[in-house]
Amino acid sequence: MKVLELHLHTFYSQGDRLKWDGLCSPEDMILECIRKGYDGAAITDHNTTKGFRRAQRFVEKKFPEFLLIPGIELDVVLPSNSIVHLLLYNEDVENLKFKRGERIEEVLDKAREDDTLVVAAHPLSTYNPFKRSQLRKFDKIDCLEVYNPFIFSLTPETEKLAKELGKGMVAGSDAHSLDMVGIACTIVKGESLEEILKNLRERESPILVTQGYRAVTPVLKWFKDKISVNYERINELVRKLVKGEVEPQNTLEKFVKRFHFILNPMKETLVRNEGVALWKLIAYPVALETKIYSKIVTR
Repeated sequence: MKVLELHLHTFYSQGDRLKWDGLCSPEDMILECIRKGYDGAAITDHNTTKGFRRAQRFVEKKFPEFLLIPGIELDVVLPSNSIVHLLLYNEDVENLKFKRGERIEEVLDKAREDDTLVVAAHPLSTYNPFKRSQLRKFDKIDCLEVYNPFIFSLTPETEKLAKELGKGMVAGSDAHSLDMVGIACTIVKGESLEEILKNLRERESPILVTQGYRAVTPVLKWFKDKISVNYERINELVRKLVKGEVEPQNTLEKFVKRFHFILNPMKETLVRNEGVALWKLIAYPVALETKIYSKIVTR
């Protein structure tokens, strides 16, 4: 049996508008996994394997007994032209040479040819959502990420859906910072990477361990730190949105453009505030909104 962290980001993960999404080096993320008792981990940066390759050199030199899993979180395009995320895992990182924005059908076909494990990341979320009908359509998806701290309120629904579709289940911390490592783990039968990927694909009853709603605290701390690190970029983006120099790309940016006079003071408070207690008040309404959204929109 192996205790695994299957969803990690390093500072090689970058957002569309902001440079820093993941906040830590591959080495620091691996050290944190080891400190918290994991037997192995997957580096799943957004649309790149650079973080994994750097972690691989570090692990081979310092911790050869630690199981490092080649992975990537890939932006793929649905037939509707909306974007969703797939977590892809393979024994050989060379089989993960995908490009951001590929059609999902092409990615799934290549993944099946190369024996790549395919997981639908944070399904039913309000961002990059897989609808239930889409998950039913793509039978080459092997597993659903039934627990993710960004959709913790949807875990019962996602788990039920995975059982209905006959899909495997995994839990991921979706860690973008050291504090987020340890929010969840997946305990899988097997010792070798080949055995573990095979057992996940064949739904050999992995054990999922999560923090549930307690994940709110590390997630909000990461969000605060992300805003701090990207502070100048955020200020510049807000200025351009307000002046109409750039068009909003998503609902959040539309909201920022419309309510910047309220959000700017909130942003300043968040950067100055050392704790995250104030922001817990926001988390639970957001969780409720996410759950309502999933019932109405993601059918």
